[in-house]
Amino acid sequence: MTLNRTIAPAVRPFAPMSMPAETVEHLANGVTFHRYIGGDQPVCRLTLHFAGGISEMGEAATKLLLNQLTEGTATRSADDIAEAIDYNGARFATQAQTHFSVTDLFVLTSRMADMLPVLMDMISSPVFPEERLEVSRLRLKNALQTARRDPSAVADLALSPLMLGRDNPLAHVMTEDDIDNVSPSTLKACHRRLVCPARMHAYLSGLADDDVIAAVRRFLESIPTLGDGYAMELHPAHPEPAGTLVTSPMASTYQCAISCGIPTIGRQHPDYVPLRFAVMALGGYFGSRLMSNIREDKGLTYGISAAVLGGQDEAHVYVGTLTDNGNADIVIDEIRRELADMAVNPPSGEELERFRTYAMTGLAELLDNPASVVQYYGSQNLVGAPADYFECQQRVLQSLTPDEIARVSRLYLDPEALRLSLARP
Repeated sequence: MTLNRTIAPAVRPFAPMSMPAETVEHLANGVTFHRYIGGDQPVCRLTLHFAGGISEMGEAATKLLLNQLTEGTATRSADDIAEAIDYNGARFATQAQTHFSVTDLFVLTSRMADMLPVLMDMISSPVFPEERLEVSRLRLKNALQTARRDPSAVADLALSPLMLGRDNPLAHVMTEDDIDNVSPSTLKACHRRLVCPARMHAYLSGLADDDVIAAVRRFLESIPTLGDGYAMELHPAHPEPAGTLVTSPMASTYQCAISCGIPTIGRQHPDYVPLRFAVMALGGYFGSRLMSNIREDKGLTYGISAAVLGGQDEAHVYVGTLTDNGNADIVIDEIRRELADMAVNPPSGEELERFRTYAMTGLAELLDNPASVVQYYGSQNLVGAPADYFECQQRVLQSLTPDEIARVSRLYLDPEALRLSLARP
């Protein structure tokens, strides 16, 4: 049968979707072992969540500790570790989260058993050599200096105290002094406390057979208890007053970065998901209100985005963009106008259906492969999302109406509640 390419394929509504169930095991030493096996490529991903992150150890210590895992252990040099990763077709990455330290090992399935002893050394016996630590310090300082030349990064950093409160530890901006003050002894103390299997979650995905699963289980059960672990240190937000504006002058830019936010409800609130989709319709995709108005119609920016950013400590509605410095006030006025318009003129008809299709496509993409399925379950642990978050999003999307968007917009998208951070010449 020859395909007639002059006729567009039919577009049909999404059928009901469900997130595949993960397998969860509680191992003898306390590790919670999550897995979802499948796929058609011979690769695996093993992600480890250690309780304790920026909130508990500080940003500089957390990032340097994770960076140092590949820089030498009691039995392997940094070169040995690099060679093992390269030879086995693996990739090792880390993430410093607010309340977790995360390691990711991507590896060919046939080489998983060969990489597990290397990973065990990295997480159980790093030695934090001073000369390698100094290199990591320099890299972190260079990244810091690069961020200070980026208007968007500067505006985002200055927005954080407005959302969290100026005295909130999570609003602290890392400095060179913070980096210099992290010594090998500091890292050793943090590491000893961090490695506590009873507070760990492990996530395995990919094309793994029973032998690989058994090898990973043995590996996880062999992780030693070095300390009592970190209990999550929550820092509730105490936002600055509505309407607060801070400006960060920059000599190296011709543009103005605009970051603004509205403190809002957390992920456990029943209105969180409807609000998330209202904000997505406002500025979460290319056809959104903000993009159509400020980019397409007025040509004031190359891009503008909005999202609800929700973590364990707080949540806020975020809007961010870059524009010519002379147009900043116009763009801010348009952001306020679009926020107000969501409550009186919510998406409907074709606009609502186009948005619904986009959002449902995003949910469908989570089901693409085992890695994305397990990543979804991992993100629930990182941000504290409800157990039925996927199903809840689908239910809300399928029943989303203009009246519902208007309702949550009236409650949570008051333009007068904006706090603004500008980075400009």
